[in-house]
Amino acid sequence: MARRSLREPAARSAAGDAARETTSHPVARAVASDAAALAALARESTVPGWSEASLLAAFADSQTIARVVRGASGAAYGFVVARRAADEVEVLLVAVAKDARRRGAGSALVAAALADAARAGAVAAHLEVRASNAAAIALYTRLGFIAVGRRPRYYDATEDAVRMSRVLGPQAS
Repeated sequence: MARRSLREPAARSAAGDAARETTSHPVARAVASDAAALAALARESTVPGWSEASLLAAFADSQTIARVVRGASGAAYGFVVARRAADEVEVLLVAVAKDARRRGAGSALVAAALADAARAGAVAAHLEVRASNAAAIALYTRLGFIAVGRRPRYYDATEDAVRMSRVLGPQAS
């Protein structure tokens, strides 16, 4: 199959855009006008609790880091939301369209959020992930996170969360 140029005309869907963008995922700041589309993407990713209203509230908080990846059509196919607190950052949500997964968008999003947090003075990052989500755990491990504990029955009172953390900044090697 011939590889298409990223300069081709706009695609029909965000996921279709992402399928072609296997090597580069330009990350941009998410803005209020993205909230409805990102809420739909969160629902597609079965991430409960992230409505358009909750995303708008997060975007309005000066401690929130929200980044998005878009295809050639301008439609978002992935996003991350993180929140700074003192000298730490918590990754709250990472969602990537099903058809765009396992192509580096999640890595690009989390790396961009962590870099932003480090520039703002964060020295550590934390997150929770479903114990059954092996792909996400592998992604976070590749990004330098280590498992530091569990939260029993954290998700829907039935599934444990794996707590993961990593050091940011010059002390991270």
